[in-house]
Amino acid sequence: MTSRTHRRFNAPAMGLPIGLLMAVALIGGPLGGCATDKSQIKDFFPPNDGNRAVNQMANMQADLGARADATLHPVHFDGTRLNSLGEQKLAALIGQDPDADVNVYLDMPENELAEARRDVVKSYLMDRGVTATHAKVQIGPNPDTLTPAAIGVARLSKTETGQAGGVAAVEQAGMGLSGRSGGTK
Repeated sequence: MTSRTHRRFNAPAMGLPIGLLMAVALIGGPLGGCATDKSQIKDFFPPNDGNRAVNQMANMQADLGARADATLHPVHFDGTRLNSLGEQKLAALIGQDPDADVNVYLDMPENELAEARRDVVKSYLMDRGVTATHAKVQIGPNPDTLTPAAIGVARLSKTETGQAGGVAAVEQAGMGLSGRSGGTK
């Protein structure tokens, strides 16, 4: 053993005032710490009424996505009736401005069922305040969402060289930017 003696922690050596103060803080803190604070959980979190900023942003993104797609598929219908999914998509298409132009595409074969579904969609839009001059419902795919694959493939980077083909590769493949075979000359 060394000549030095190590003094161990000894509670009575701390003195009565410090020990008493620590005891009061340890026991009294949890018991009375929030007694004067009358706050509740609702004071820290806003109500979950859908008007939170994150919900507003998500709804705006859904509306923009629905407008960019603007297409209803057979899954949006139960027979000739719009189901809840179709109604939700159309509500997002209309958004907050019923005076805006609303273009809806029914991506399905043109037949009697599609014609009946077109009438149901027009009726839904009219019921929501969209006038006939602002509503356009067409049977077929949305042409704004279609792009020739050759354009996208030509722009892919090659992993070996790191160079992209670009427009020249499209022309070399015999596809013009208009999507017609033989170029755009």
